[in-house]
Amino acid sequence: MVQSKRKYKLTDPILNRYSKFRLKRIIISTALGATLFVIIFSAQLIVLLDIAPPLILLIMPSLVGASAGFTLALWREKNRILVSQLLHHQTDLNETIKLKTLELEEKNKTLRMLSVTDSLTGLANRRLFDMTIQKEWNRSVRTNENLSLIMCDVDMFKQFNDTYGHQLGDNCLKLISEVLKAFSKRGGDIAVRYGGEEFCLILPNTELKHAYKIAQAINVAIENKHIPHKTSTVSEFVTASFGVSSSQMTEQVADYQQLIVTADQALYMAKEAGRNQVDSVANIRK
Repeated sequence: MVQSKRKYKLTDPILNRYSKFRLKRIIISTALGATLFVIIFSAQLIVLLDIAPPLILLIMPSLVGASAGFTLALWREKNRILVSQLLHHQTDLNETIKLKTLELEEKNKTLRMLSVTDSLTGLANRRLFDMTIQKEWNRSVRTNENLSLIMCDVDMFKQFNDTYGHQLGDNCLKLISEVLKAFSKRGGDIAVRYGGEEFCLILPNTELKHAYKIAQAINVAIENKHIPHKTSTVSEFVTASFGVSSSQMTEQVADYQQLIVTADQALYMAKEAGRNQVDSVANIRK
């Protein structure tokens, strides 16, 4: 609240208009009441005390002055109370607005998180992947660092759903997402549900050979979950295939879109070679 040379100053224009309107009503009603009081009191003095009219004329200024002083004091007190109430109301209003603003910001933050999060697995969704891969590619070009991408596809997942049902299929995807989360340890690493039973892992500042080792470790960890898959032709448990690509393969990867394409090609080669294995951009024929 801002105070000037006046005792009170309301910064809210609505409160100012409200205050002036109320004060005008108070002043007019009080002045009329005081004037009426003086007239009646003077008439009663004339009748009761048999005071001559000229004497009344001499007393009248004193009575009017006293009445005016009383009116002014009453007006000041009512004005002080009204302004105090309005200031208190404005303080409460400001606190409420501040609280509601914080609540709105928190809700907006939650909505932003939900808009880039896969509701089933809790991993980043395709939207966040598209935003992140381009940003990380630009950063890797600017800093001359390697950017690697792992693409993962659950082997024979349609058969799994057909055999065990979609509920167990969702549970299977959740378990696999937990494995991916465990291997996205650094701040810039992002595990993504790319779509359906396909996942990605964005690895900034990571060479191809290191990304390849991470993919192999994830491959082993998924099979070691021992999720039964009796209709799989690969293993008695759920397995996955992996494709790895890196920005350091400059002859085949010229931009972030080619990084995605070559990782997908490597994944296709891993599946063609029998699934449950890792292939990389280094093995793609030119």
